[in-house]
Amino acid sequence: MLANLNFDGMTHKVLMSAQANGYFYVLDRASGKPLRFGPLTQVNWASKMDPQTGHPTWNSKALPENLALGGCFTVYPGGWGAHNWHAMSYSPIEQLVYLPITNIGNKICRGEDNSVTARMISEDGRPVGDLVAWDPVASKVRWRLPRVTPYNGGTLATAGRLVFEGTGDGLFQAVAADTGKLLWSQEIGSAILAPPVTVVLDGEQYVIVPAGNSGSMATYFPDLTTTKASRLGPARMLAFKLGGQVELPAVRHVTRAIPAPPNSPQDAAQIVRGKRIYEERHCVYCHGNNADNGSHSIPNLLYMSKQRHDQWDGIVIGGMLRQLGMMPFPLTPEESQAVHAYVISLEREAYENSIHAPPTAGGEPRDFGGWSQ
Repeated sequence: MLANLNFDGMTHKVLMSAQANGYFYVLDRASGKPLRFGPLTQVNWASKMDPQTGHPTWNSKALPENLALGGCFTVYPGGWGAHNWHAMSYSPIEQLVYLPITNIGNKICRGEDNSVTARMISEDGRPVGDLVAWDPVASKVRWRLPRVTPYNGGTLATAGRLVFEGTGDGLFQAVAADTGKLLWSQEIGSAILAPPVTVVLDGEQYVIVPAGNSGSMATYFPDLTTTKASRLGPARMLAFKLGGQVELPAVRHVTRAIPAPPNSPQDAAQIVRGKRIYEERHCVYCHGNNADNGSHSIPNLLYMSKQRHDQWDGIVIGGMLRQLGMMPFPLTPEESQAVHAYVISLEREAYENSIHAPPTAGGEPRDFGGWSQ
């Protein structure tokens, strides 16, 4: 983002960037020299930053290879970053940047067998996500508004001294740009990840925002971007104006029952192998962590029917659903059956629980899943 900022008695033409590494940088946009930078959220992967170059010194405790057997270290920010692609906005009136950030970390552990696991967690009592007003001159947070989900929509700052943002739990809100005070909130019923825009049509100003579960984040780790209710809401383009009278149609959530999984015996070693293949061969990107993608359009494997279980190898290896977008994978029959065993184990667990646990209240530890190797 480009802006003209006044500090040190001069006007600087700058480029501003909020990085996944947790730092906000203000750079001279001609030379690239760092002029200001500071942490948006908790940062412990670096022990210090060079004030002249902005280059980090790694915190040796954060490197997996330095963990003792049986030891753990939670790195902040986690692997998905403090800030991702979600749009930020700048108000030249307030001289603040408004952006969504996440506060989750990666708890990395080295087992006694030298295996490495990582879990995305929030364990320090902080909200999992925030809407932040960042002062790029003072390099500090001016205010924070806590969020229910780690990832939320991009922002829009207006000359009316408002900031608009949609949230992962299905709200569209306007807050005061100077204080962060909540001024207006509308329940949408669908997750919002994109930024709103504003237009003038026939002399009336509108704020427009797309709503609906979308993107690879939403299928890979749906708990990062949605709640169990908001991920099921419809995809809609919504327009708001002062004095608008239209009522949003009610959102109907259809609850599906998890079918009884196959009653075949499962070998523990086969399940472990299947989990590794499921992650390494990228099944996880479409079908989700722990086979739960919270999706309408891509099959959620926790709801597989007996017919689909019977057709497993024909689908995965043979490509019988190629016309629906499920291409065949170059797996051996043994690898395919290992993945199937892993999926059945997850479906059985979900079936026996009958319903997923309700979302954890804000401020309590939360586990968003992870990986092992």
